[in-house]
Amino acid sequence: MLILVSSSGCKKSASEGDRPQSTVNPQPSTLNPQPSTTLARVHWLGKKRIAAQKTSSYFMSIWNMPEAARLETQTLDKLALAMVGDQAAEARLSGISNQAPVTSSQQAENRKQKTESTNQTGELVNRKSQIVNPQALLLRPLLDDLVREESYLEIQQQPDQPAELVLAIRLDDPRADLWTSNLSAVVASMTNVQSLPAPASRLAWRLPLAPRPSPLATSLSTLELARVGDWTLLGVASETNGLLAELSHRTLLDHTPVAAAGTGSSFLVDPVARKVGPAPGSPATTNHLLEANLDLRRLSSALSLGWHLPDAWPRIVATWIGNGELVRTTGELIFSTPLDLQPESWNISTNLIHQPLVSFTAVRGLRPWLAHQKWLQHFQIGPVPDQFCAWASGPTPLLTFAAAPMTNAASLLQDVGSRAAAELNPWITNNALGVLEFSKQAAGLAWEGIPMFTPVIEATANPGGSFLVVGVGSKPSAAGKPAPPELFSQLMARPNLVYYDWEITQAKLAHWVFLGQTARLVFQLPQMPPESAAFAFLLAAAPKLGNTGTEIIQDGPARLSFVRNSHSGFTGAELHLLADWLESPAFPRGLHSSLAPRPVKKPMPKPDTKSTPTMPAAGQPRTNSVIPPH
Repeated sequence: MLILVSSSGCKKSASEGDRPQSTVNPQPSTLNPQPSTTLARVHWLGKKRIAAQKTSSYFMSIWNMPEAARLETQTLDKLALAMVGDQAAEARLSGISNQAPVTSSQQAENRKQKTESTNQTGELVNRKSQIVNPQALLLRPLLDDLVREESYLEIQQQPDQPAELVLAIRLDDPRADLWTSNLSAVVASMTNVQSLPAPASRLAWRLPLAPRPSPLATSLSTLELARVGDWTLLGVASETNGLLAELSHRTLLDHTPVAAAGTGSSFLVDPVARKVGPAPGSPATTNHLLEANLDLRRLSSALSLGWHLPDAWPRIVATWIGNGELVRTTGELIFSTPLDLQPESWNISTNLIHQPLVSFTAVRGLRPWLAHQKWLQHFQIGPVPDQFCAWASGPTPLLTFAAAPMTNAASLLQDVGSRAAAELNPWITNNALGVLEFSKQAAGLAWEGIPMFTPVIEATANPGGSFLVVGVGSKPSAAGKPAPPELFSQLMARPNLVYYDWEITQAKLAHWVFLGQTARLVFQLPQMPPESAAFAFLLAAAPKLGNTGTEIIQDGPARLSFVRNSHSGFTGAELHLLADWLESPAFPRGLHSSLAPRPVKKPMPKPDTKSTPTMPAAGQPRTNSVIPPH
């Protein structure tokens, strides 16, 4: 379906072939004759099957909230409009528009088209949808199916050949017929589309080449639709789609297109009993909510996505599974060359970290990466730190701190502080609020003039050495109840641990909304609208979010493994970023903060705390114990 994004928008009928019949299984003419590289595999269990799992009941209680339903409807509406290139209508859904509103006569005509299409195809669209674009209306119920039903996406590429893509979805016959009729109607509305000869139970079209810039490679111009057993397969390629033939054959034999890891089938033969059974890790033996295997750098190159990822970007393999009240996330980051982390022993400024804690993060092995950062080289900061930790104490985000061990923290600030203020203040004057001020007496660099708080960088010394300490709105105190010893023992006992993060997500989500809205105010970016669907979802979901723990270890020269236990699969920071993305006026491209109209820059008095929408204060956490993710 993604190819429709780059090829739609023009109106002209094309001839249609016969619909694929669900009762006929296609026999592939040939399988891929050459070895290929898998760029992406994504297996989604589907909301319907997830809801039937007892182990996912808590996760579903979050998804079934009215606010989540509203956000889901808005997101799928925007995606349908993006697929047909109706950017003006998508912006209106985000509350952003420079276009004239849809007139009553246009609304009546679209309602007429919606009714006629419904009479022909049955259920057409979610009745809460705000879509009026006829082509988007045809795609909208298919997106509902992709959320609700089990689906599988695979993208592969043979050497020196264009990529091949197949999306498979498990559907009953009426919904399969809906996919056939609606996709055929959308394709028929395009200009210069050719119907191609296809085997029984298939449809095939030659689409016009997409102009530059295009979301997908211009060579992907052949679209095929097939029905095999309970599965509908949609293939995109330049010419013959060998991957579609392969997945059709696999579905015919195994009744699923999803292969077990490292095999070409979901089933294996027991050599002793000589019986066929499910392969280990196959969809027949697992109930993962989501499985993903992504080589994003090669995927971007193959589909001309323009992501410009570095050559060292890893392949990502991850699974999400319901685990009682929690969602358990596990996975690997697989690099093409050995890592050069060289992590040092943990050096945590424990005397500055006090209860009540709502988050703690520690990461090490950063020196090789930081040493290549041009801004650090520009200010001649060295030696660069290998690690840092961050923590938040209590419900207010103003008690958020970070500390990095530095052998020369005080002298470094003396050398760099005034220069940094002189060089950065002209940019701040033109692009943000406030001014950097350096104090030689206190050896500190402060960002003055920011509403609500003043970020500060200072040097401090303790028994563990000297540290650069960053405070959001105050200085860390050496007094108070110490953090629980088991928090730090989890770090010290794991020699291969490179990242640890624990948080009470309800509290941290409130922190990130406050800090995010204030940052948008400071940098003259559009605020996240408090009345938006994503903001309402954050407000409603927050009380359901307790402890989240994440660990990353290095368990091979070129491999990092990670595990997370959470209630939603996300941290507070990730949920805030997700909301910003879902509210983008050009979704799925960009963020609301970067693409919505910027506010008019004008001198502003220092506002009170009510001027920036925030999350309600976090209540008592479900538990205040530090729960490791493993």
